[in-house]
Amino acid sequence: MTTAVHFDPSKFNHQHAVCGGFNYHYVDQGPKDGLPVVLVHGFPDLWYGWRHQIQFLVSLGRYRVIVPDMLGTGNPFRPVTERLITPEDFASENPAFQYFSYFASPEAIVDFDEGVEDIVGELFSEENGNSDEDRAYYIQSHRKGGFHGPLSYYKTFAASHQEDLYLVGKRYPIPTLLIVVKSDHIVTPEYCYQVPADYFDVLEIQELDEGGHWCLTANPEGVNKLLGEYLCRISLQAGIIGRLDTCRRLAIEARARL
Repeated sequence: MTTAVHFDPSKFNHQHAVCGGFNYHYVDQGPKDGLPVVLVHGFPDLWYGWRHQIQFLVSLGRYRVIVPDMLGTGNPFRPVTERLITPEDFASENPAFQYFSYFASPEAIVDFDEGVEDIVGELFSEENGNSDEDRAYYIQSHRKGGFHGPLSYYKTFAASHQEDLYLVGKRYPIPTLLIVVKSDHIVTPEYCYQVPADYFDVLEIQELDEGGHWCLTANPEGVNKLLGEYLCRISLQAGIIGRLDTCRRLAIEARARL
C-alpha cells in the first residue's frame, strides 16, 4: 500500500480534441515522438486516476501517455440507446455486478449528484491512496459535470453490446496483459479467470496481492512494475527496443527518480 501523495492536476498538459463529432478532454504527457500509450479510466473515476502511471511511464523517457476523460465525464454528449442485454441480465449472470442495475436507474443520478462528497470520500479514500487535495479535485470535477453522463454507460449497456456484435467469434490480435488483484472484491479473481484465453492471440496474466479495486492509487508501485516490464517486453519483441538490459536499466533508473 502507498502513502497518499498529491499530484497537482494543473501541472499536467491538458488538451481538447473533437473525434467522431465528440469533444474529448485529455491529458497528453511525454515526448511527442514517443511510443503512444492510451490509458482509459472507469466509473466514477477521471483521467486523474492514472496519475501515478502517467508520471512513471513518462519518466521512462520513451512513451507519450494520452489519458482521456471518457464521454459523459464533464461533457454533454450521450450515446444512442438500443436494446440487446440489460444490466439486470448481466448482473444475474455475474453476482459481483449487481450494482449495474442500480447505476442504470434514475435514482442513482439523484443519489450521486446529491451525495457527491460522501461518495468521493468513500471511494477515493486515503486508504485507497488519495489525499484531501485529490478528493477535492474529484468533488469539483463531478459537481461541474454531474453524474448523468458517467452513469449513462450503465443505461446504454445494450447499445454498447450491439456495437460489439461484429467481434463475436473473433480473436483479439493485440498482446494483452491482465492484472488480477487478489484483494479486489468487485472484479474478483474468480471473475477475471473466467476470461477465456482462446479469445486472445497473446494473453499474459499477472497477479498482485494488494491494492483492491483501486490498485492504480492504492498500490501504484506494484501496478507500475508490472506495466513497465510488460511494455518493455512487448516493445522488445516488436523490435522497438534493441536490448533487454537497456530496457531494464531505463526502468530501474526511472523508479529511482520517483
